[in-house]
Amino acid sequence: MPGASTSGGRALDRSAPRPLPAAHWRRPAAWRILALILCLCGTAHGLSPPQRRHGTGPHEAYLIRPSCTNHAPQRSGASAIHRGNATHPPPGKRDDYRSPMVTPLGVAAHAAQAEHGRTGLANGHRHNMGTVATTGTPNAAKTTGPPTAALGMTEDELIEVSSSLDNFFDRCVKACENSDISSAVSAIRDYVKAYEVYFSPFFELPVEAPVPPPGEPTQEPTPPDTSDAPVPRKQSRRNGADKDTEPSPDDALSYCFTAEEAGIDDGGGNRRWHVAIKPNVSRFVRRLIANHRKRCVGIMGRAMHQVSTLDELKAVTSVSREASRLGMAVLKGMYDAMSVIHAKLGRADRALEYLERLWSVDKRRRHRSYEPLLNYFEEHLDGDGMLKVLRHMTEVGRLPVSGLIFTRVVVTIALSARSSLQPLGVGLPDPSGDHPPSGSNDHLSQLYDKLRRQLRDALDVFHTHTCNRISLSARLGYVIFTVLSGIHPDLAKFTHVSPSDLADFAPASAIPPSPPALPGAHPPDRRPTSYGICHSCGHHLPLIDLSVRDRLSVFRNWLQHIYDYNFPEIARLANFYAWLHEPLRRGEGYTCVLDGQNIGYHKRQPMSPLDLRKVDAVVREMVRRGERPLIVLPYYARANSPAAESSDALEPQTLDLLFPGHGLPPRPIELSGAAPRRSKRYNRDEIALVDRWCELRQVYFCKTGSYDDNYFFLANVMTGCAEELAVLARFLRASLELSGTTDKAQTGSSLAAKLPSPAASHYPPAGGLPPHRPLMITVTNDTLTNLEIPGVDDHLMRALRDIPLTPYFFTFDEGWRSADSGGYGYNVVVGERLRYSLEMSAHGLGRYHIPLGFERRVLDFGARHTVWVSRQERPRVEPPPAGGFLDPFASSAGQSEFGADQELKQVNAWLAKCGYDELLRALEAGLPERDQRRRHSRAWAISTKTPEIIRQKFNPSQQTRWLCVDLSALDRPGAT
Repeated sequence: MPGASTSGGRALDRSAPRPLPAAHWRRPAAWRILALILCLCGTAHGLSPPQRRHGTGPHEAYLIRPSCTNHAPQRSGASAIHRGNATHPPPGKRDDYRSPMVTPLGVAAHAAQAEHGRTGLANGHRHNMGTVATTGTPNAAKTTGPPTAALGMTEDELIEVSSSLDNFFDRCVKACENSDISSAVSAIRDYVKAYEVYFSPFFELPVEAPVPPPGEPTQEPTPPDTSDAPVPRKQSRRNGADKDTEPSPDDALSYCFTAEEAGIDDGGGNRRWHVAIKPNVSRFVRRLIANHRKRCVGIMGRAMHQVSTLDELKAVTSVSREASRLGMAVLKGMYDAMSVIHAKLGRADRALEYLERLWSVDKRRRHRSYEPLLNYFEEHLDGDGMLKVLRHMTEVGRLPVSGLIFTRVVVTIALSARSSLQPLGVGLPDPSGDHPPSGSNDHLSQLYDKLRRQLRDALDVFHTHTCNRISLSARLGYVIFTVLSGIHPDLAKFTHVSPSDLADFAPASAIPPSPPALPGAHPPDRRPTSYGICHSCGHHLPLIDLSVRDRLSVFRNWLQHIYDYNFPEIARLANFYAWLHEPLRRGEGYTCVLDGQNIGYHKRQPMSPLDLRKVDAVVREMVRRGERPLIVLPYYARANSPAAESSDALEPQTLDLLFPGHGLPPRPIELSGAAPRRSKRYNRDEIALVDRWCELRQVYFCKTGSYDDNYFFLANVMTGCAEELAVLARFLRASLELSGTTDKAQTGSSLAAKLPSPAASHYPPAGGLPPHRPLMITVTNDTLTNLEIPGVDDHLMRALRDIPLTPYFFTFDEGWRSADSGGYGYNVVVGERLRYSLEMSAHGLGRYHIPLGFERRVLDFGARHTVWVSRQERPRVEPPPAGGFLDPFASSAGQSEFGADQELKQVNAWLAKCGYDELLRALEAGLPERDQRRRHSRAWAISTKTPEIIRQKFNPSQQTRWLCVDLSALDRPGAT
């Protein structure tokens, strides 16, 4: 009847006037007005808002959701030939012809047809996508024809099609919410069949793709077009269309499927088929296809998480194979859920295999894919399962281990052991220290052996694959200490580490000096090795430095990098190397390098010159501490003093050091391209200051065109060994072959030919003993973030940045302990030399020491935080409150809250879920809240990537928090 209306309030009246063109309704304003009118009509018909609300969709037409009726509309004398959801209009009446509304009954009528097409493909025949049916009469006849009617459907008809699929999807959601897996599988199968009937006309017939040869990667299916990604602006302007209406490529929704995915038995041939979308398919249709593909993926994942038996798994797998033949990437949700299912069935190895399959179809971050398995094993206290996930994460996934992951693994292992020990009466510490009953000694010994093995494996993996030097926060360390102490009181200690006695670490000035070889030179460095002492077990924690082999590797790659982009720099660095090596042979090497440019321009006024008084203040402070400083200044800071002048030339001392026995005359070799000498005008006091530095051999001026960071990096990495001299000599010889000289009679290549080939055996150590190289530090506020060396591991570069780089600041506060500032009116505060390293250490007796730090971004090595330093520093670093970690280095609070707190939110969520909030409240007493700004006039901000190390350098006591784990305690009685 003409007045019949749908449940969405839209009347199908044939006497209605001709609707406006589709282009008019594509306007956003027109769609909003139409949606408002339809919502009001729906309210008038008594529909509730949930019945009118549609799912998410990028197109404005999704605001209309007319629910389909359960009966076909009455059309007297009309029989429609349609394919899927499209009808063939009579000839000559295409514009004003309206197709019948598609209903779930109409979809069910074509289910057998779609099933016939899948069966044909499974038997090796072509997919029957060209079969159409005649409806509207009791007897339906099958015909075959081109699917032209489906491509000409109007948007209203497509909206009705999408509404019908919405009904099937709602059935799937309700079935999954009711935890009825059989009903969910049946509903999903009907939804997949309806999708095939509706949208298969828009795709070509499947074409078998050639199988790639063994060893070549298989081409992945084209990802579905979401139609939400913006089109590049240049392409939009070139085509004269708006970027939001730019059509997608024709192959955006094309897909491939294999015989394994579709469940086709091809005898192990690994056959593949490619299905292409037909040309000239509208953007609206593409969005409908992409939207329902996403829905199918989500509903399949929800159904898979409810599977508990093998029969249910087979039923869901059969539906997933049907969906895979239609281009629905259900494998992403399938593999994720099947991984958990196999974990429930006790197949941890099989679960990890499905996790690897998930990586091949899902390009998201891998560490997120481990979360379902970690949650399951953690919930069921499966320590072995957590260890398997941890090993797979590091060995197969190549992922670092964060402090939160390590804490979850250790806590799960401890709680699993505690649940096994409780039936034996073990779990609380016994002050008497008696043994358990004799009848349970064997079983108790087996449980302790298993616990020892699991904890050792977890600690070894964390020691080798930790994501950062300090990745375990104090709060997480306290949780581990509490849980492990419930098993044995001596198994873990929440302790702190202090440096060795100050009397054992005497400065160089306190050692009886030997006769100096140079005026103003300091005595040889005979200071003992410093270390930290654990207050729990008394173990010594050394100051870890790079080995000679590691330094030689860094030195070789660094020179190769300089040679590739600026080979003249090799000769300049060779002169500086000879400058450093001369006092090193006598045991009087420099102990610290000062970045003169960074210090001289510190907090300067605009257009102000280099302040040499600030540099002299830092020099005085370092001499007071017993250091032997060397100032590195840029080339333009040379004063008009002859002693400070230098030129771009290869010095004879450099040739004598790197090429022993060469036959060249003992004079400097002027290199071509050297800049003219230029002096900087200073006043009388500044000239006297530069002369004093030159007399004491405390200053070195870079050459023209040099990068001053290379100089103090060379001072930190050099060792003075024979292998290092041979490496530098080879690079210098190669650079001379490419350089020119001012002497026209002798070119650089001829000069290099006269030099002997370097070898390590040509450089015997001075006096028969290898040269002693003291540990260097660099006084600068530069973090060397722009210094990247290809071929050098990140942990080596972090070691070269964390240990040597020492920040500083100037203050007028008289309370700071400082030496005589030289009458400059301000004091300089420089970080202390590290006495021990904040790095996890493992020992052969089953003893592990883990440094505890602040809660910060540990997965991102480039994250920077601001440390506030004051002279009222606490003697040790206490655990911060919940969220009260360092101020992030951001320009606004919005960036801070969005970028820096993601890892903190994960920590707080896990602590709240496991019920450790009450445990940590005692640690937060008296500490400031997170949002309270602890900035005051006598605090200085230092931006750094390693806040714990900066806090240690500016803390006079250098006491830090640690977690001491002693596995040998399980061999001693102490728990009953």
